Amino acid sequence: MPTPERYTQPSSRLSEDPEELERAALADFVRGQKGSIKDCYTRELKQQPSLRGRLTVRFSITPSGFAADLRLEEDTFSTPVVGACVLRVVGAWEFPLRPLKEVPVAYPFIFEPAG
Repeated sequence: MPTPERYTQPSSRLSEDPEELERAALADFVRGQKGSIKDCYTRELKQQPSLRGRLTVRFSITPSGFAADLRLEEDTFSTPVVGACVLRVVGAWEFPLRPLKEVPVAYPFIFEPAG
C-alpha cells in the first residue's frame, strides 16, 4: 500500500500587473481547491507508490472569472495522467477574481509521497 501523499503548494507567481489580480486572493482560492488537485495525484500514486513530480500550469483568468488557454508549462511526471487531470480540474474552476482583462498566470504544484 502506498504511503500517504504530500502536496506542497509553492507561492504563486503572476505574470501581469499585481493590481489587476491579487496574489493573495489567487493563492487563497487555489488552496481552497487543493483537494481536487490532490485527488489527481493520489489516484496515480496508488499505481506508482514512488511517483513524484512538479507541474506548472499556465492559464489566463478571464473577466468572467474562468480559466482560458490552459497548458502545462512544466511537467516532470513520468506519466501524463496527473497533468491531464490537473488541467481538467483547473479548467472547471470559477475564480472569485474578475479582472478587467485577461490576466496570465503560471501556477506551480509540487507532489511527492509522504515519508
